[in-house]
Amino acid sequence: MATRLFYKCLLVTLLRKYNVAIVLKNQHYSHICFRALLVVLLGVGVQNIEYGNDIGANLTIMGFESVFGSGVPGVAVAICLSLFALSTVLTWALYGSRCVEYLFGYKASKVYQVIFCLFACIAGTVKLDLAWAIADTLNGLMAIPNLIALALLSPVVIKLSKEYFSTISLFYV
Repeated sequence: MATRLFYKCLLVTLLRKYNVAIVLKNQHYSHICFRALLVVLLGVGVQNIEYGNDIGANLTIMGFESVFGSGVPGVAVAICLSLFALSTVLTWALYGSRCVEYLFGYKASKVYQVIFCLFACIAGTVKLDLAWAIADTLNGLMAIPNLIALALLSPVVIKLSKEYFSTISLFYV
C-alpha cells in the first residue's frame, strides 16, 4: 500500500513538473503506462533527452538507454510492445466475438471472427499512421453506444443507489 502511494505521489510530482497530462484506463494498463512514463520523464529530466522530438517506442527506448546503456533496452521494449500488442488484439477479438454472440447469436460470432481476422491481416499491410487513425476513430466511436446506455440506464442507477444508501443508513445509525 505504501509503495503504491509513493508511486502515485511521484507520478503526480513528475506530471506537474513536466506539464504532462495522462488518462489511465484500467489497473493493468495504468501500471504499464506509469512505468514507461517514469522512465521517459527521468530520462528527460536526468539524462537530457530532448523533449518533444521522439514519440512512442523511440522515446521509451531512449529513456531506458539513458539508464541501462544501448542495445538491450531496444530489444526489451520491442519484446514488451509485441506481447502487449498481441494481448490487446486477442482481447479485442474475444470481447467483440462475445458481444456479437450475445447480440446476434453464435453463427454471427463466427462471421465476426472471420471479418476480424481479415481486418487484422489488412491492418498489418497498411501504413502505420493509417492503422492508428482507424483504430483511434473506432475506439472513439465506441463511446456512442456507451453514452446511449448511460443515458438509458441512469434512472435505474439512481433508483438502485437510493435503495442501497437507504439500507446502509439503517445499519450505521
